Amino acid sequence: MLLTCLSAGLLVIAYRYEHEQNLNRALFAGLLSGLMFATKETAIVAAGSMLLAAAATARKRPNWRHLLAAIGVAVVVVAALIGFPDALQAFGSYFGRGFSEQKHVHPWHYYLGLLFSCEGLIFALAVVGAAAAITGGGLAGADRQFLRFVGVYTIATTVVYSLVPYKTPWCLLGFLHGMILLAGVGIVALARMRSRAIRALGLALVAGFGAHLVYQAFQASYVYASDARNRYAYAHTTRHVYAIRERVERLARAHPEGRNLVVQVVSRENLWPLPWYLRSSPHVE
Repeated sequence: MLLTCLSAGLLVIAYRYEHEQNLNRALFAGLLSGLMFATKETAIVAAGSMLLAAAATARKRPNWRHLLAAIGVAVVVVAALIGFPDALQAFGSYFGRGFSEQKHVHPWHYYLGLLFSCEGLIFALAVVGAAAAITGGGLAGADRQFLRFVGVYTIATTVVYSLVPYKTPWCLLGFLHGMILLAGVGIVALARMRSRAIRALGLALVAGFGAHLVYQAFQASYVYASDARNRYAYAHTTRHVYAIRERVERLARAHPEGRNLVVQVVSRENLWPLPWYLRSSPHVE
Protein backbone atom coordinates (compact mmCIF):
# COMPACT_ATOMS: atom_id res chain seq x y z
CA MET A 1 0.00 0.00 0.00
CA LEU A 2 2.85 2.40 0.77
CA LEU A 3 4.50 1.72 -2.60
CA THR A 4 1.14 2.25 -4.33
CA CYS A 5 0.64 5.55 -2.50
CA LEU A 6 4.13 6.78 -3.48
CA SER A 7 3.63 5.64 -7.09
CA ALA A 8 0.34 7.53 -7.29
CA GLY A 9 2.07 10.61 -5.88
CA LEU A 10 4.78 10.35 -8.53
CA LEU A 11 2.08 10.19 -11.24
CA VAL A 12 0.66 13.48 -9.93
CA ILE A 13 4.10 15.14 -9.90
CA ALA A 14 4.80 13.87 -13.41
CA TYR A 15 1.52 15.44 -14.55
CA ARG A 16 2.34 18.78 -12.92
CA TYR A 17 5.92 18.77 -14.20
CA GLU A 18 4.72 18.14 -17.75
CA HIS A 19 2.61 21.31 -17.51
CA GLU A 20 5.30 23.44 -15.86
CA GLN A 21 8.87 22.26 -15.62
CA ASN A 22 10.60 23.59 -12.51
CA LEU A 23 13.34 22.38 -10.20
CA ASN A 24 11.17 22.00 -7.09
CA ARG A 25 8.86 19.52 -8.80
CA ALA A 26 11.83 17.60 -10.15
CA LEU A 27 13.34 17.38 -6.66
CA PHE A 28 10.03 16.21 -5.20
CA ALA A 29 9.81 13.57 -7.94
CA GLY A 30 13.30 12.42 -6.94
CA LEU A 31 12.23 12.23 -3.30
CA LEU A 32 9.20 10.09 -4.15
CA SER A 33 11.28 7.87 -6.43
CA GLY A 34 13.85 7.30 -3.70
CA LEU A 35 11.15 6.46 -1.18
CA MET A 36 9.61 4.01 -3.67
CA PHE A 37 12.89 2.14 -4.10
CA ALA A 38 13.50 2.17 -0.35
CA THR A 39 10.02 0.75 0.28
CA LYS A 40 9.81 -2.31 -1.95
CA GLU A 41 11.93 -3.90 -4.65
CA THR A 42 8.99 -4.03 -7.09
CA ALA A 43 9.37 -0.24 -7.36
CA ILE A 44 11.55 -1.00 -10.37
CA VAL A 45 8.43 -2.21 -12.23
CA ALA A 46 6.50 0.99 -11.49
CA ALA A 47 9.44 3.29 -12.27
CA GLY A 48 10.29 1.46 -15.49
CA SER A 49 6.66 1.57 -16.63
CA MET A 50 6.50 5.32 -15.95
CA LEU A 51 9.65 5.91 -18.00
CA LEU A 52 8.16 3.88 -20.86
CA ALA A 53 4.90 5.84 -20.63
CA ALA A 54 6.76 9.15 -20.59
CA ALA A 55 8.81 8.16 -23.66
CA ALA A 56 5.62 7.14 -25.50
CA THR A 57 3.46 10.15 -24.65
CA ALA A 58 5.57 13.13 -23.48
CA ARG A 59 5.19 16.35 -25.46
CA LYS A 60 8.26 18.06 -23.99
CA ARG A 61 11.82 16.96 -23.47
CA PRO A 62 12.89 16.92 -19.83
CA ASN A 63 15.34 19.50 -18.55
CA TRP A 64 18.53 17.47 -18.12
CA ARG A 65 19.64 19.47 -15.09
CA HIS A 66 16.29 18.79 -13.45
CA LEU A 67 16.58 15.10 -14.32
CA LEU A 68 20.08 14.80 -12.85
CA ALA A 69 18.97 16.65 -9.72
CA ALA A 70 16.01 14.28 -9.30
CA ILE A 71 18.26 11.23 -9.72
CA GLY A 72 20.65 12.72 -7.16
CA VAL A 73 17.89 13.13 -4.59
CA ALA A 74 16.66 9.57 -5.21
CA VAL A 75 20.19 8.20 -4.76
CA VAL A 76 20.64 10.08 -1.47
CA VAL A 77 17.28 8.84 -0.13
CA VAL A 78 18.01 5.19 -0.99
CA ALA A 79 21.54 5.43 0.44
CA ALA A 80 20.30 7.05 3.65
CA LEU A 81 17.38 4.70 4.29
CA ILE A 82 18.63 1.26 3.27
CA GLY A 83 22.05 1.56 1.62
CA PHE A 84 22.99 0.38 -1.85
CA PRO A 85 24.27 -3.10 -0.87
CA ASP A 86 20.91 -3.94 0.71
CA ALA A 87 19.02 -2.35 -2.19
CA LEU A 88 20.94 -4.38 -4.78
CA GLN A 89 20.44 -7.53 -2.72
CA ALA A 90 16.70 -6.87 -2.56
CA PHE A 91 16.40 -6.37 -6.32
CA GLY A 92 18.52 -9.45 -6.99
CA SER A 93 16.38 -11.47 -4.59
CA TYR A 94 13.17 -10.35 -6.31
CA PHE A 95 14.40 -11.26 -9.78
CA GLY A 96 15.73 -14.55 -8.46
CA ARG A 97 12.33 -15.39 -6.96
CA GLY A 98 10.51 -13.99 -9.95
CA PHE A 99 11.87 -16.53 -12.41
CA SER A 100 13.26 -19.43 -10.37
CA GLU A 101 11.14 -19.64 -7.20
CA GLN A 102 9.14 -22.84 -6.84
CA LYS A 103 6.57 -21.37 -4.44
CA HIS A 104 3.92 -18.78 -5.29
CA VAL A 105 4.21 -19.60 -9.00
CA HIS A 106 1.01 -18.87 -10.91
CA PRO A 107 0.00 -18.66 -14.61
CA TRP A 108 0.21 -15.36 -16.49
CA HIS A 109 -3.55 -14.72 -16.12
CA TYR A 110 -3.57 -15.11 -12.32
CA TYR A 111 -3.94 -11.37 -11.59
CA LEU A 112 -6.55 -10.86 -14.29
CA GLY A 113 -8.49 -13.80 -12.87
CA LEU A 114 -8.50 -12.10 -9.46
CA LEU A 115 -9.76 -8.89 -11.04
CA PHE A 116 -12.50 -10.59 -13.04
CA SER A 117 -13.76 -12.46 -9.99
CA CYS A 118 -13.58 -9.55 -7.54
CA GLU A 119 -13.29 -6.20 -9.36
CA GLY A 120 -14.52 -6.94 -12.85
CA LEU A 121 -16.36 -3.61 -13.00
CA ILE A 122 -13.14 -1.68 -12.42
CA PHE A 123 -11.41 -3.56 -15.23
CA ALA A 124 -14.34 -3.00 -17.63
CA LEU A 125 -14.53 0.73 -16.85
CA ALA A 126 -10.74 0.99 -17.18
CA VAL A 127 -11.01 -0.41 -20.73
CA VAL A 128 -13.68 2.19 -21.50
CA GLY A 129 -11.48 4.92 -20.01
CA ALA A 130 -8.41 3.83 -21.97
CA ALA A 131 -10.43 3.76 -25.21
CA ALA A 132 -11.79 7.25 -24.45
CA ALA A 133 -8.27 8.54 -23.78
CA ILE A 134 -7.09 7.23 -27.15
CA THR A 135 -10.06 8.38 -29.21
CA GLY A 136 -11.02 11.45 -27.17
CA GLY A 137 -14.63 10.32 -27.03
CA GLY A 138 -16.55 12.15 -24.31
CA LEU A 139 -13.43 13.81 -22.94
CA ALA A 140 -13.64 17.30 -24.38
CA GLY A 141 -11.42 19.61 -22.39
CA ALA A 142 -9.62 16.78 -20.59
CA ASP A 143 -5.85 16.34 -20.66
CA ARG A 144 -5.80 13.38 -23.02
CA GLN A 145 -2.00 13.31 -23.14
CA PHE A 146 -1.80 12.60 -19.42
CA LEU A 147 -4.60 10.04 -19.67
CA ARG A 148 -2.61 8.27 -22.39
CA PHE A 149 0.39 8.36 -20.06
CA VAL A 150 -1.67 6.66 -17.32
CA GLY A 151 -2.96 4.16 -19.89
CA VAL A 152 0.52 3.15 -21.10
CA TYR A 153 1.79 2.99 -17.51
CA THR A 154 -1.11 0.77 -16.44
CA ILE A 155 -0.80 -1.57 -19.42
CA ALA A 156 2.98 -1.86 -18.95
CA THR A 157 2.75 -2.69 -15.23
CA THR A 158 -0.04 -5.19 -15.91
CA VAL A 159 2.02 -6.97 -18.59
CA VAL A 160 5.20 -7.09 -16.51
CA TYR A 161 3.52 -8.38 -13.37
CA SER A 162 1.60 -10.95 -15.44
CA LEU A 163 4.75 -12.24 -17.16
CA VAL A 164 6.71 -12.76 -13.93
CA PRO A 165 5.85 -16.32 -12.75
CA TYR A 166 6.22 -15.41 -9.04
CA LYS A 167 2.91 -13.84 -8.05
CA THR A 168 1.30 -12.76 -4.79
CA PRO A 169 -2.09 -10.96 -4.66
CA TRP A 170 -0.79 -7.76 -3.07
CA CYS A 171 1.45 -7.08 -6.09
CA LEU A 172 -1.79 -6.54 -8.04
CA LEU A 173 -1.98 -3.12 -6.38
CA GLY A 174 0.92 -2.07 -8.61
CA PHE A 175 -1.41 -1.73 -11.58
CA LEU A 176 -4.86 -1.72 -9.94
CA HIS A 177 -4.46 1.93 -8.91
CA GLY A 178 -3.85 2.83 -12.55
CA MET A 179 -6.96 0.91 -13.55
CA ILE A 180 -8.97 2.75 -10.91
CA LEU A 181 -7.89 6.10 -12.41
CA LEU A 182 -8.84 4.94 -15.89
CA ALA A 183 -12.14 3.58 -14.53
CA GLY A 184 -12.93 7.09 -13.30
CA VAL A 185 -12.27 8.34 -16.83
CA GLY A 186 -14.59 5.61 -18.11
CA ILE A 187 -17.40 6.85 -15.87
CA VAL A 188 -16.95 10.40 -17.21
CA ALA A 189 -16.99 9.09 -20.78
CA LEU A 190 -20.23 7.19 -20.11
CA ALA A 191 -21.83 10.24 -18.49
CA ARG A 192 -21.07 12.28 -21.61
CA MET A 193 -22.46 9.82 -24.15
CA ARG A 194 -24.78 11.44 -26.68
CA SER A 195 -27.33 8.65 -26.51
CA ARG A 196 -29.48 9.18 -23.44
CA ALA A 197 -30.42 5.51 -23.30
CA ILE A 198 -26.80 4.33 -23.35
CA ARG A 199 -25.83 7.04 -20.87
CA ALA A 200 -28.61 6.09 -18.45
CA LEU A 201 -27.87 2.37 -18.76
CA GLY A 202 -24.17 2.91 -18.21
CA LEU A 203 -24.63 5.06 -15.12
CA ALA A 204 -27.20 2.62 -13.70
CA LEU A 205 -24.72 -0.22 -14.10
CA VAL A 206 -21.99 1.86 -12.47
CA ALA A 207 -24.25 2.65 -9.49
CA GLY A 208 -25.34 -0.97 -9.08
CA PHE A 209 -21.91 -2.48 -9.38
CA GLY A 210 -20.47 0.30 -7.22
CA ALA A 211 -22.83 -0.69 -4.42
CA HIS A 212 -21.78 -4.31 -4.97
CA LEU A 213 -18.11 -3.31 -4.59
CA VAL A 214 -18.87 -1.62 -1.26
CA TYR A 215 -20.63 -4.78 -0.04
CA GLN A 216 -17.80 -6.95 -1.32
CA ALA A 217 -15.17 -4.78 0.37
CA PHE A 218 -16.98 -5.16 3.70
CA GLN A 219 -17.25 -8.93 3.30
CA ALA A 220 -13.58 -9.30 2.35
CA SER A 221 -12.29 -6.98 5.07
CA TYR A 222 -14.37 -8.22 7.99
CA VAL A 223 -16.49 -11.32 7.44
CA TYR A 224 -13.92 -13.28 5.40
CA ALA A 225 -10.77 -11.39 6.43
CA SER A 226 -8.79 -14.58 7.13
CA ASP A 227 -11.00 -17.11 5.37
CA ALA A 228 -9.48 -19.27 2.63
CA ARG A 229 -12.58 -18.58 0.50
CA ASN A 230 -11.38 -14.99 0.22
CA ARG A 231 -9.00 -15.03 -2.75
CA TYR A 232 -7.07 -12.11 -1.30
CA ALA A 233 -6.52 -13.92 2.03
CA TYR A 234 -3.33 -15.43 0.67
CA ALA A 235 -0.99 -17.21 3.13
CA HIS A 236 -2.81 -15.46 5.96
CA THR A 237 -2.52 -16.32 9.60
CA THR A 238 -5.85 -17.79 10.69
CA ARG A 239 -7.77 -16.77 13.78
CA HIS A 240 -6.53 -19.95 15.47
CA VAL A 241 -3.29 -18.12 16.16
CA TYR A 242 -5.06 -16.44 19.07
CA ALA A 243 -5.30 -19.83 20.77
CA ILE A 244 -1.50 -20.04 20.71
CA ARG A 245 -1.18 -16.53 22.12
CA GLU A 246 -3.71 -17.21 24.90
CA ARG A 247 -1.97 -20.48 25.81
CA VAL A 248 1.38 -18.69 26.14
CA GLU A 249 -0.30 -16.01 28.27
CA ARG A 250 -1.65 -18.70 30.63
CA LEU A 251 1.80 -20.27 30.87
CA ALA A 252 3.35 -16.87 31.59
CA ARG A 253 0.89 -16.27 34.42
CA ALA A 254 1.90 -19.62 35.97
CA HIS A 255 5.66 -19.22 35.37
CA PRO A 256 7.92 -17.75 38.10
CA GLU A 257 9.48 -15.38 35.53
CA GLY A 258 6.10 -14.25 34.24
CA ARG A 259 6.31 -12.87 30.72
CA ASN A 260 10.10 -13.13 30.89
CA LEU A 261 9.87 -16.86 30.21
CA VAL A 262 11.71 -18.00 27.08
CA VAL A 263 9.43 -18.77 24.12
CA GLN A 264 10.91 -20.79 21.25
CA VAL A 265 9.13 -21.00 17.92
CA VAL A 266 10.08 -24.09 15.89
CA SER A 267 8.72 -24.21 12.35
CA ARG A 268 9.79 -25.01 8.81
CA GLU A 269 7.97 -22.01 7.37
CA ASN A 270 5.61 -19.12 8.11
CA LEU A 271 7.05 -18.56 11.57
CA TRP A 272 7.41 -14.81 11.20
CA PRO A 273 3.89 -13.74 12.30
CA LEU A 274 4.23 -15.37 15.71
CA PRO A 275 6.68 -12.83 17.19
CA TRP A 276 4.03 -10.19 16.50
CA TYR A 277 1.31 -12.09 18.33
CA LEU A 278 3.74 -12.88 21.16
CA ARG A 279 5.18 -9.36 21.35
CA SER A 280 4.23 -9.01 25.04
CA SER A 281 6.93 -11.63 25.79
CA PRO A 282 10.40 -10.10 25.47
CA HIS A 283 12.26 -13.41 24.99
CA VAL A 284 10.82 -14.95 21.81
CA GLU A 285 13.27 -16.97 19.71
